[in-house]
Amino acid sequence: MHAEPSVSPNDSFACMGCSGGGGTWKCTSCFGQPIYCANCCRSLHARTPFHRVEQ
Repeated sequence: MHAEPSVSPNDSFACMGCSGGGGTWKCTSCFGQPIYCANCCRSLHARTPFHRVEQ
């Protein structure tokens, strides 16, 4: 039996845009649901206002 890894809302991952830490935002509309930091998410989605971004 395997336990699911727990992830708290304060955990962050590597940003797929800049490879830095602080990746806490994901776009459920983008293929693969990539995880971004706030700055990369903002700049990459400036022209896609109808994408669904969540923290």
